[in-house]
Order: sequence, then C-alpha cells, then structure tokens
Amino acid sequence: MENNEKASVTIVTEQEKEEFFSGGSNEIKEMLDLIEKRDKLIDEIKLTSSEGKKLEKELTDKKKSIEKEEKEVVNKALSSELEQENRIIETTNSKIKTIKGKRDKAKEKGIRRRIKEETADLIETNTKVKCYIRKTLKENNLPGYCDNDWYYLMYCNQGIVQLLMKWMVFIIGYVVIPYIVVKIVNPWFLLKGILWFVIAALFFGIYITIYLLTKDNDTGTLEELREYREKIAKNNRRIREIKRNIRKDDEDETYGLDKYDEDLKMLEETLNEATDKKNRKTKVFEENVKKQIIESVREKHSESISKIEEEITGKVNICKEKTEELKSIEEKLENDYEKFLTKPYLNVGCISRMLELVEGGNAKNIGEAFEIVK
Repeated sequence: MENNEKASVTIVTEQEKEEFFSGGSNEIKEMLDLIEKRDKLIDEIKLTSSEGKKLEKELTDKKKSIEKEEKEVVNKALSSELEQENRIIETTNSKIKTIKGKRDKAKEKGIRRRIKEETADLIETNTKVKCYIRKTLKENNLPGYCDNDWYYLMYCNQGIVQLLMKWMVFIIGYVVIPYIVVKIVNPWFLLKGILWFVIAALFFGIYITIYLLTKDNDTGTLEELREYREKIAKNNRRIREIKRNIRKDDEDETYGLDKYDEDLKMLEETLNEATDKKNRKTKVFEENVKKQIIESVREKHSESISKIEEEITGKVNICKEKTEELKSIEEKLENDYEKFLTKPYLNVGCISRMLELVEGGNAKNIGEAFEIVK
C-alpha cells in the first residue's frame, strides 16, 4: 500500500517534464543555490555536533576532576580531624606488637625449659643405652655404623614390611641407578650392558663387603642389641609426644607471662578507647562536615560547569534548528528536482556544469545540459 502511494507521488507527466527541462540559467541558479545551502548546512551541523561532543567530554572531565578534588579535600579534613586518635592508635599498635613479640619469646623459652625438664630422664636413659651399645659393638669387634637403622634394615631386618623395603633397595641398586647412569652416559650399544653390569656388581660388592666385615663376624650381638635399640626408639617416640603435648597446651600460667598480659590489657583498653572516639568523630564528620565540604567545592566550580552546560545547550539548539532547515531543503529538492534529475545528479558539481553549458551557449536549456552532463 505504502509503495503504491510513493510510486503515485513520483509519477511525472510529460507536460511537467517539458516545463522543467525547458528551463534556463535562472532555474539552474535557483537549484544550485538550494544545493549549496544544503551542503553548507550539512557541514555546519557536523561542525556544531563535533564542537558539542568536545564540550561534553570537557564537562565529563571537569566533573571527574571535581569529584577527585572533593575526595582529596574530604580525606584531608577527616585526617586532620582524627590526627590525635590515629597517632594514639598507631603508637599503641606498635607497643602491642613489641610486647607480643617479647611475650612469645618468653613463652618459647618457658616451653623449651619445660620440655627439657620433662624429657630429661628419657634423654639420660637414651644416652646411657647408646653408650652401652657402642661399648658392646667395640668389645665384639663390630664397627659403630652397625648401630644404624639402614644397617638393621639391610642385614638384620624383621617382619614383612622391612623385608619389602630391603627388596626395594635392591631394585634401586640393580635396576634404577644403572638405568639412570646408562641414560646419562649413553655409550655404544654393547657397552650399555657392560656398564649396567659394572654398576650392579659394584652395588653387590659394597653390600657383600659390609656383610663380611660385620654380619659374618657377628655371634649374636646385633640381635641382642635390638632390644636396646627398640628401647631408644620407644623413648624417642615418648619424647616427641611430650614435646607435642606441651606445645599444644594452651595453659600459659607456668611460663610467668603475667606482666606481659597486664601490659597488653592496658594497651588494648587504650586502643579500644581511641578507636571508639575515632568512630564517633568519623560519624559526626560524615553526617555534617563532609556535606558542607562537598557543597563548598561544588560551589567553587558551579560557574564554570554552568558555562559549559549552557554552551552545550546552545550547540544542541543550533543543531536542531539547522537540522529542521536542512530537512526542509531536502524535501524541496526531492519534490521539485529529484524526480527529474535523480538524486546522484543533485550535487554542486553536476549542477554547476549544467549552468556553465547553458550560459556558455553549449546547451539551450536544462534538458540539453543534463543530457551532456550524463
């Protein structure tokens, strides 16, 4: 329906065509003047719009600058208002940190003293048992390294767990270590097997050598000493348990920390009092002073803000007026000329050329000029 209506509007009679195309330089000048006005308005609208956008950016930057200034002035005023309380809080926190450090050191010293006292008998027993083991090994011509967990694992193991661990060591000695060495050295193919064999033989040789020097000469001494070694292990477990329980114990009375606790209590009271006062002052500042400071800053910049806003409003109004004027010209061009010349030819270049042709005598009227331009 709309397309039919539009088509009916653009229908041009032969008489209208003849009247239009028979026009001369005066009609072309009117058309050219209208097109020049249209182009000028388009340029002016673009320029005014660009200026308006710059003003809007300037306004945005100005408002951000004002907000930043508000925050700075408010923070400075609040800091000045709370200067005394902040100084007390900072000093008190520093003292609390120092005293807590001294208290922790005193407590640690007390813990170490308590551990030493409660484990003294066990440590003394272990020392005596170790001396007995060393003496017994020496009397039976056995080296001191026999009193070692790894030695007992490899040569005097008991139970399935220790047996599995022993076999794991053999796997490492015969497989893992040779594999790593061969990978790193990466010799000729045949030398790989030889190198592997040498490393495995070296491991086995060390194992057998230690066996011949110790276990082979043992007449039961190592098994007799197992009981004493287990006693030391049991005492060590008990010592670790005592240390763990003492460190978990929250009771501090035995460490003489009363003086530190009293000082900390007084400092915490001072800190709480200063913090409460700071909070009250902050509340009053937020409810009253802050608002006044912000209003003062905004009032200082209100004139410059209003000026920019007025300029923006002026640019908007100019754009609006020129847009209305442009719309009117474009409607006239469309209704009076576009239906004859079509839109691509309604520009300064084409119309100026047509005017030159008519005024120069190369064309009698608009019709002939238009044919030449096309």
